[in-house]
Amino acid sequence: AFQNPSVCRVDSYGAEDQEMSNCMKKLDVPRTKTVDEKGEETMLIMEVYLMLTMSQEKIKWLGREDLSTGYDCCSEYPVYFQKVSPKRMYELDYIIYKVRVAGKK
Repeated sequence: AFQNPSVCRVDSYGAEDQEMSNCMKKLDVPRTKTVDEKGEETMLIMEVYLMLTMSQEKIKWLGREDLSTGYDCCSEYPVYFQKVSPKRMYELDYIIYKVRVAGKK
């Protein structure tokens, strides 16, 4: 199926995540909500600041009514971050693994 251009795109154009979604839809693979036990997103498909700040109206405009936004949108245990540049990875590594809360031992 992946080499069949009538089912899945075989060139290198298009957004790979959207193209894979289109391909899976044509193969009747069901779409699944990827949330944790609290109903919070585990797959962050946009930049984190957008997930935290984008209005629900904008999400609906994008055709993703099922996507949660706002400060409580995202799981404590995310499994996927999209649109994280190598430069941002260094920043996150520093913040996550080195920074400590002042006064906390």
